[in-house]
Amino acid sequence: MTNKRVVVIGGGPAGHDAATYAARFGADVTLIEREIVGGAAHLRDCVPSKSMIATGGALSFAQRLDGMGLAKVETGIDADQLRERIQ
Repeated sequence: MTNKRVVVIGGGPAGHDAATYAARFGADVTLIEREIVGGAAHLRDCVPSKSMIATGGALSFAQRLDGMGLAKVETGIDADQLRERIQ
């Protein structure tokens, strides 16, 4: 069997998947990425949205504390602090 070599340029979602599948099929894979594997979508879309979803979930939970027999707490969102956490 001949050894296959694959070079994938770009470590975004598509490049990462291409490299993964090539490796699964037995190829020697080199992935070239100038920044961070995962690409801009991973860094600027997925992670920030997950942070906002987690913040919303925590806020919703905190607003329901008094229904669980716990003391009611003042809730709200500090947009500046959330923005800092995401960046």
